[in-house]
Amino acid sequence: MRQALLNSIEIVDRAPLLTELETALEESLRLIAPRGKAPAARELLEGWWWPRICRALQEGGGKISILELEAKLDDIRDAMRRDTLPTDMEHADPTHAELDALSEMMFVQQLRSVGVGNNRIQFAKRDYYRAFTQRSQWTRQNLLFDGEVSKFERTLVEEWQHRFETMRDGLDGTAGDVAIRHAGQGLYTWAESEARFPFRTISARFLNVCSYHILANDLKVGWHRDYSTIFRPEDGGLMPSKMSWDLRWSDRPSEEARNLNPAFCGEILFRTVSEYFKLRRTPFSFPLSFVVLPLVLHKPTRNMLPGRASTAFAGWIAECSPFLAEFPDRVVQLVPITRKPIGRTALPSQVTDDVAEARSAAALLGRWFGSQGSPSTIMQGFGVSP
Repeated sequence: MRQALLNSIEIVDRAPLLTELETALEESLRLIAPRGKAPAARELLEGWWWPRICRALQEGGGKISILELEAKLDDIRDAMRRDTLPTDMEHADPTHAELDALSEMMFVQQLRSVGVGNNRIQFAKRDYYRAFTQRSQWTRQNLLFDGEVSKFERTLVEEWQHRFETMRDGLDGTAGDVAIRHAGQGLYTWAESEARFPFRTISARFLNVCSYHILANDLKVGWHRDYSTIFRPEDGGLMPSKMSWDLRWSDRPSEEARNLNPAFCGEILFRTVSEYFKLRRTPFSFPLSFVVLPLVLHKPTRNMLPGRASTAFAGWIAECSPFLAEFPDRVVQLVPITRKPIGRTALPSQVTDDVAEARSAAALLGRWFGSQGSPSTIMQGFGVSP
């Protein structure tokens, strides 16, 4: 076995080292990519190349024709035109676990409220995964213009608004639950089957339908006549669903006073900062401190954190981005709490399972951030800015 393995090795003289491979590929791809887009072209090529190698080895022979490679390079060149966005996630197939993780998100609850069937809900979760991952990829690769997404979403909301009001006008005060659900299904069917508004040059179904799900997840659109009173944003884990910043800590709800007091949050931040400094020997970025509590205190997000500090941040973001839709809002929500403990001494907290998990996650987060690139790159990946 060892002899066969050694006999199959071919040494190529003057080949780039593994650490030099990204730069070498990008230099070669500059001929087909617009200025500044060679890294994005390399990611597209690598995203196709590695699965293709695995398939070639599994099928036997291990050969990939030069014609196939040239065809892929042609596809990348067409996708990298300045007015074109790549849609390589359009037919991505999420795993059952990835779909299950979306089951309690607000957009799914909205669909259930009007009686959308389980199969269509599975399709909705699949579309959400595909398009949210695609939009996140565009953002990471700096392919979007300033305000482009918000302008597209404003178009979607305005197209929905008059259709929603038309639906409401058709439901008088005597309308029963069956009629309301039926009308809501009709509105969603329009979004699912007819809404095809262009995002630059793309009018793909998955992008339009998913974008409506993203808006529904933020309660900017809805399908049930009374969606705005039925639903409200909710969080999990140690984060309460509502906070009152104008109350004294002694007057706040016990859940908030226990889990979001400056002592406990200071301890969480201290653990992250300490582990980061041990590894990097540089001060922890002040803006980056504002993502620590939203990651650690929100249990569903905490459960998605990698098990090892060596996990590549870009890969984790690409895999988990569909589940981080509400993360920027959570960062803003917790800004007042993050500011309070900075520079203070932390006090011991009552130990529960959630507290123990949060402490462990905070330490891991410090090591993980310390193993990654610049703080601005991390924050950009999360969709937040200083």
